[in-house]
Formats: sequence, structure tokens, C-alpha cells
Amino acid sequence: VNGVGFSAYYLSHWLLHLSMFLCLWLFMLVMVGLMGVATLSSGPALSMLASTFLLYCFTALLFASACSLLFSSTQMAQTIYPNVSNSVGMFSYMLVAILDMVQLGSGWGIRLHYIFSVLNPFYLPCGTIYTLSRKYLLVTGMTGRPLTYSDFWLDPIYLVPLGAQLVQIALFWYLLLTLDRLRVYGIKWRSLEILKGVCGRVRRCVCRRNVPSCPTSDPGCDLADVDVAAERSRVSRLAAELAAGQHSEQPVLVANDLVKTFSSRAAEHGQVRAVNGVSFAVEPGEVFGLLGPNGAGKTSTIRMTIAEESVDSGEIYVGGWPLHSRQSQAFQQMGYCPQFDCLWPLVTIEEHIRCWAAVRGVTSSEMTAVVQYYLDGLWLGSHALKPSGKCSGGTKRKLSYALSMLGLPRIVLLDEPSTGMDPQSKRFLWDTISAAFAGDRGAVLTTHSMEEADALCTRLAILIRGGMRCIGSTQHLKNKYGGGYVMEIKMTTGLDLSERREKMESLVRDMFPSAVIEENYGEMVRYSIPQCEVTSLARAFTQLQSAKEELGIEEYNLSQTTLEQVFIRFAKQQITETD
Repeated sequence: VNGVGFSAYYLSHWLLHLSMFLCLWLFMLVMVGLMGVATLSSGPALSMLASTFLLYCFTALLFASACSLLFSSTQMAQTIYPNVSNSVGMFSYMLVAILDMVQLGSGWGIRLHYIFSVLNPFYLPCGTIYTLSRKYLLVTGMTGRPLTYSDFWLDPIYLVPLGAQLVQIALFWYLLLTLDRLRVYGIKWRSLEILKGVCGRVRRCVCRRNVPSCPTSDPGCDLADVDVAAERSRVSRLAAELAAGQHSEQPVLVANDLVKTFSSRAAEHGQVRAVNGVSFAVEPGEVFGLLGPNGAGKTSTIRMTIAEESVDSGEIYVGGWPLHSRQSQAFQQMGYCPQFDCLWPLVTIEEHIRCWAAVRGVTSSEMTAVVQYYLDGLWLGSHALKPSGKCSGGTKRKLSYALSMLGLPRIVLLDEPSTGMDPQSKRFLWDTISAAFAGDRGAVLTTHSMEEADALCTRLAILIRGGMRCIGSTQHLKNKYGGGYVMEIKMTTGLDLSERREKMESLVRDMFPSAVIEENYGEMVRYSIPQCEVTSLARAFTQLQSAKEELGIEEYNLSQTTLEQVFIRFAKQQITETD
């Protein structure tokens, strides 16, 4: 997400690990020579051992890097990969050795040696040592003749593994590049267009059969809301213009008709559509909120935007760059503040900012000023030399926000940025965010706090079961879905409660004829009142205050519908539809 290119990222990774491999390689050669291992320490044998293991350093690194992309977590990779590599390598070696010793004349052991050398990269270390020892026993052990270079460098038993490793280096490089592209954004890559077409047809057939589409007449569909339909039409037009290079005033983020489907045994058809045709565009200076209950599709949408999940269909443009084909350029325009702090516990606050700033392209001459700017601006100066692992949760969240802002990205994804903060720190961060996105930058905010959304978002959307149900400014959504005003009345307990409630309901009908009871439990009653009927708040409060003693009203509240009440209304729809 920091915009580091494929080559720069993996090259730095390989240089670090290759230096460690080469140190072990040199140590192995020195120890073999010092210990005088007869089967390995002669000049010809040592040259073949050194050459094979040197190539294996590159092969093993590339293969491990490619395999790492198949795992969803570091812990899983560290648990499974070493065990599999050791087990497969040792089993292959033992199989070759046993067959070679038991059936020496039939040659099955050597045939398997050729096969494993080409197809099994885990076999080469043990297999090389075995074949070197085998050569020593067959030549020096039986005839007494010293080994020569021609015994190794003209023997296919050794040349085949060397050639196979050269091919494997190229193959594993291509495999790594392919898996990285697949992981980032599905199969939208030029060299995989044929595979893309085949897989696309299969996926569409399966999806049409197993995942029922959402008809436009369904109230749960995006197109049921006029604002959502208008946004979808606008985004579709923007995406077409961006694809053609015709849009001059580019939104900072365009997400067009995103769809993501996951396999699920619990689902009726074996698949669940986590994101169903979500479309939105974020303009410069806008903080766009993505709200929704758990399982609504917010996280999947964010993960597709940062390329942590592939997109089944749809398009994403970041700062005008298509994410599927220009990932590095797109990520250079993006900052990301994750929900859970991705920090190094032993690295200080200042070192974090310096490292991220260097990655984001801040020059050495500007580094000190940039670091000090964020330390002072976010009140992190007193913690600058403290390891992040010893900082409070609020300090970590401010650091994560600072890291997402480095490099002046055009779009910043804020995933619950104030989680775990005390009220004072939360308000300070809100003020900082409001000031930061007043210019040509935009942000996408996901949060469960309606207060945070109301304070920060210039526009927001509510997702329910993967679809966008509404979109607009907070005031627009309150007016459209809130029903105007909410009145809550709590009555005192007593034997005449039912009689007093009837009188109270009669009073409310006289004041607001179209008032509707939304909730009624115990002594508490909540009414939804159309905005057009509240002509004078002063008169309404006067009437309620006059009847307070007569009707035994303990307390009352008349206020405009809050964003939280609008959210709860839509959240109940998800619960109802799920049931």
C-alpha cells in the first residue's frame, strides 16, 4: 500500500536473505574443508558441492517467496512450510537412496534422482550430498583412483540438477510474479488473458447458477434507492472516462460496480456475495464514510481497495490510476490507516516515521522537518524515543494515522482511526482529520461510531448485506430516512399508568396527527414525527411541559432524528433479511 514497486520490494527482501544464505554457504564450505570429509572435501567434489548449493540459494529463495503468497498468515506459513519442505526433501532422498542401494543394477534410484531434481526443489540438498558420496564410493572406494573434475562435470547425474536449477530460477521468478499479480488483483494481467477468459466464463456460469442476482425491484438492491442509482450512473460514467483517458478533473478514488463472492458451506448455494455491485467516487476535499453492521461488506470493500482481496468484477481507480494494471502508481497515491496497528514493537515512534517517510519518497534534506512536523502536529514529541510496544493505544493510533499521511497521498483509507482513544485524544484526532482533508485530498472512513461519522464525513453510504442502501450527506440521510423528529416520553410508574398513557397518546395525536409509535416498552414510548408537522419547537415543548405533572411524565425528549437512529433502521433490515 506504500507504493513500493514489485522489483524494489522483492529485491530488498532477496538481498537481505541472500546475504544470510551466502554466509551459511561459505560456512558450510569452510567446515567441509576443515573437517576433511573424504566424500566431499576433494577439489572436484567441493567444486560441484559449491556450485549446486550456490544455485540452490537462489532457487530456494524464489520458491519460498512464491509459496509465501499461498498462505493467509505468517504463523501458518512458518508452521507448514518448514515441515513440508523437510519432510518432502527427506522422503525423496531416502526413497532414492534405498532404491539405489537395493536395486543398484536396475537404475530406478537414479531415474528418481533425475525426476526429483527437476520437479522437487526440496530434494536437491540431500540428493546432492548423496550423489557426491555415491561417486566417491564407486570410484575411490572401489578402484582407489582419485576423483577428477571430469567425474563430476561430465556426469549427467550432476549436470541435470544444475541445469534444472537454472530453469527453476526462471520458472519460480515467473511463478512469483504471477502469484503476486493474482493476489493483488485477480487475473487482469496481459500474460494471463487466455486464463482470464476461461476462468471468467467458468466463474460466471457458476455464479449465475449458484448466486441469485439482485433484481432492481428488490428493496434490498442498490438500485431501489434513487441516490444510489444516481451515484452508480455517475461512477460508471467516470470509470468509462478514466479508462479512455478523457476525464480531466479526476476523483481521488473511483470504485465501480465492485463484486466479491466467497465460498461458504453455511450459505444456501455454497457461496455468499460479500460485496454486491458497490459503486462510489470520492472527490478531492471529501471524507466519504462507509457504514454498516458487521458482515455488511465494509471490510471486503476496503481490502479490495488495498488489493488484499481480488475483485471478482468491477474497477478501482486511485488518483486516476487503474489498480489492476498500475498497482505501484496507484499505491503511491494512497495512504492506509488499518484498524489494527501494524507497528514494530521495538522500534521508536520517530524511527517509524523516518522509515515510512523514506519509503514514501521523502528526501534526506526534508526528513528532519517532516518528522518534526508530525511529532508536533499529533502531540507525539514526548513519546518520540519510546518503542511503540510501550506506548498507549491512543498513541499507537495517532502514529498509525501519521504513517498513513506521509508522502501527501491523494486518498487515505481510515479504518476506525479513533478506536481505543480517550475522548480528548479522539476529539483532537477528529480536528486533525477535518483540517487535513480540506484541500485536494480525500479520505474513506469506516467506523462503528455514528458520532465520528457525523463529525467527519461530508458524505457517507450505508452497506447492508453487501449492497449500498443509501448515500448522501448526513443531513440528507437524516431528512430522508429519519422521519423528521423523534420524541421520547418516559412516564412515572403507578396503578393508573394505562389511563395516563391513553391521555398522553391523545395529546400527542392532537400535537402531531401523523406521529407513529416506533417503540413501546414499559413506561417508555418513542414516536416518529414527520418534519412537516413540527412547525414550532417552542410550542411543542410548552404543551409537553404543561402536561408533565398532570400525566405523570417523568422526562421527555424531542429532537431531530440522529444518524445513529438512521443506521439502526437499516441494521434492522439486515437482521430481518438474514432471518
